[in-house]
Amino acid sequence: MNIWRKKRDMFRHDGSPEDLADINEQELAKDTPRGEHIGGRRESDGIPKTSDRSDISDGSNKNTDIAAIYDSPIVRADEKRDISKPYTAKKKSEHKGNDDEDIVKEFVSFDDGEDEEEGRRDASAAFFKTVIILSMLVSLLIFAFVMLGAYSDGEEPIPDLPEDTQTDSEQVIREGDRVIYIRELDEDSGIMTTSEIYEKNNASVVTVIASIGNTRSVGTGFVLSSDGYVATASHTLDGAESISVLLCDGRRVDANIVGKDEFSDLALLRIYTDGLIGVELGDSDKLLVGERIVAIGTPYSEEFSGSAFSGSISNCNRVVSVYDDKTGKLEKKMTFVQLSATLGKGCSGCPVFDEYGKVIGVLSARLGDGTNGVCFAIPINGAAEILNKLKSGESVENSQNAVATPAPRLGVLGVTVNENGVRGVKISSFTDDTCDAASKLKAGDVIVSVASHEVFSYSDVSDAISKYLVGDHIEVTVWRSGQRLTFIVELID
Repeated sequence: MNIWRKKRDMFRHDGSPEDLADINEQELAKDTPRGEHIGGRRESDGIPKTSDRSDISDGSNKNTDIAAIYDSPIVRADEKRDISKPYTAKKKSEHKGNDDEDIVKEFVSFDDGEDEEEGRRDASAAFFKTVIILSMLVSLLIFAFVMLGAYSDGEEPIPDLPEDTQTDSEQVIREGDRVIYIRELDEDSGIMTTSEIYEKNNASVVTVIASIGNTRSVGTGFVLSSDGYVATASHTLDGAESISVLLCDGRRVDANIVGKDEFSDLALLRIYTDGLIGVELGDSDKLLVGERIVAIGTPYSEEFSGSAFSGSISNCNRVVSVYDDKTGKLEKKMTFVQLSATLGKGCSGCPVFDEYGKVIGVLSARLGDGTNGVCFAIPINGAAEILNKLKSGESVENSQNAVATPAPRLGVLGVTVNENGVRGVKISSFTDDTCDAASKLKAGDVIVSVASHEVFSYSDVSDAISKYLVGDHIEVTVWRSGQRLTFIVELID
C-alpha cells in the first residue's frame, strides 16, 4: 500500500478537541465511503462512525494520543492529547479517486512513544559503553607508561651505603644503579693537588748513587725520619762498593747500609746530616682502584732528580711471580700495588704518595722498560714492617712475610731421563733429609706426574708446584720397579 504524507501541520494544532475532531471527521468522511474497508475492517464489523461520538467517547475528557486504526479505537473529537510529549506519526494511507486529489490518512500509534524512549535508552547505553571502553584504553596506556618507567629506572632500589664508606669530605651521588664518589678539594678534606704533594715531599726524596769501580748506578730513596734513615729498593745497591745520597738542595752525603733484604727488595740506609725531613706513611690496606697517586724520583740519571709523576692505582693486590735471571726457576711470589704511571729506570726505590701526600708504596719493578706505564710498588704496610726489623737488626733474609712468599719446593734433586719408555725426572738426592718427600720417595724413583700434570723435565716440576704455597700437599706419582706409585707430599720453602 502506498503511503503519502500530506501536511504535518494538520497535527500541529493548538490541542483543542474541536480542531482535532474536525480534522479526523473531514478526512475520513471525504475519502472513505460507508461500508468500505478501513485498515481491513468494515463498518458493519463493529467499527463505529467517527461522527457517532456518543458510542465511543467515555466522557472523561482525558488527554490521550490518537489511536492507530489497527490497534485501538479512533480518537474522539472531545478527547484531548497531551502534546507536551513528542511523538512520531506512523502514516498509513489508501489512495482512491482522482490522481490530482491528494488523499492522506494519517494515524498515530501508541507504540511511537515507547519506540522513541527505547531509542533514547539505546543511545544512552551506546554512549556509556563508549565511555567505558575509552576509560579502559586510557588506563592501559597509563599502566604501560608506568611499567616502562619502572624498567628504565631500575626495579630494585639502590641500597643504602654503609656508614664507613663515606667520609666527611665525600659526596655520594646515586645515578641509576651506579654509585659515584666525589671528594671535594677543600681545606678540611685533606686531599692535596699534585703540586701540593710535590711541595710537601720533594725535600724528603733523595737520589741514591751506587758506585761500582768506575761506574755508577742511580736509584731513588726517601727519608723516613730526621735522624737520617733512608729507605730504598735493595736491587739498586747490588754490587755497590760505595753509596752516596744526593739531597734536593744539592748536597751529597755518604750513606751506610743498615740492612737489606733481597727477598722483599728493600734496603735501609743511614746518613748523617742536618735539616732532614721525614715523610708521612699512609695505609696501603685502604687503597682503592682508580685512586690518584703521585711519585717523585730520579729517572735515568741524577740530572733528572726530583721529577714528579702522576697516575692511578690499577690493582691493590697484584701477585707477581719472580723468576731467577740465571736459572729461570721460580724464585718467589710478591704482592704489589699495581700502578698506571710511566716511571723510567732510576725511579726504583722512589716513594709513591696517595692523594693525602702520604707514602703508600715503594717502587720495585716495572713491566718491560716502564714506558708502557705498568709499574709495581711494595705496599708500605708490609714494607714498614720489614724496614723496622732491619733497623733493629733482626734477620729477615728469605723469610716469608707480607711482601714476598718463597716459591714452594718439592725438596728433591734430579735429572731428566727417558729410559725404557719412561720419561720424567729421576731423583738423585734430597735437599733436606727431614723433608716430607725424603720420607716417602727414594733415590732412583722417576717422577712422572706432579699434581696431576705429566712432567718430563725439572722445569715441568717447578711449573706444576708454582700454583701452590709452602705447606700445601700435592700428589706425586713415580715409577718404581715397574710400578706407578702415588704419594701425597708436603711442599717446603
